[in-house]
Amino acid sequence: MICNNNLISSLFFCDSLNYLQDETAVIETFINVYHHLTDSGVFIFDVHTVYKMMTLFNNQSYIDDKGDIFLAWDAVQGDLPLSVYHDMTFFIRHEDETYSRFDESHFQRTFDEKTYLSWLAQVGFKHVETFTDFNIDEHNEDAERLFFIAKK
Repeated sequence: MICNNNLISSLFFCDSLNYLQDETAVIETFINVYHHLTDSGVFIFDVHTVYKMMTLFNNQSYIDDKGDIFLAWDAVQGDLPLSVYHDMTFFIRHEDETYSRFDESHFQRTFDEKTYLSWLAQVGFKHVETFTDFNIDEHNEDAERLFFIAKK
């Protein structure tokens, strides 16, 4: 929502921040969001948890067959702390029973909760709440997704 060219709220979902590769990029993003929010603006985002990076994205392979779409996915531990390379191959079935192959590669990284909280405070966010896995009442150590609600 835009009001007088200032953001009232900003939403970054589905791992958007995990595509930023280093601390500087994350902090610069926080600064830019902060400066575009109104005085009572809210910044909401989610990131992969440390648990998820250390277990589900730690040299694991996944297969997903939906009938018309087949996915082979390797999550390979990255060179940087708490990072992962996703190498995915999709096969899409067409009506004539032929398949098209698509390959994608992604790099993602996360940081621990205390680090994100420190950066948000450093930028100027005054009140930050966290929760896990889409449940505002939960904060589990074995969660896959960590959400932040940061108020200016």
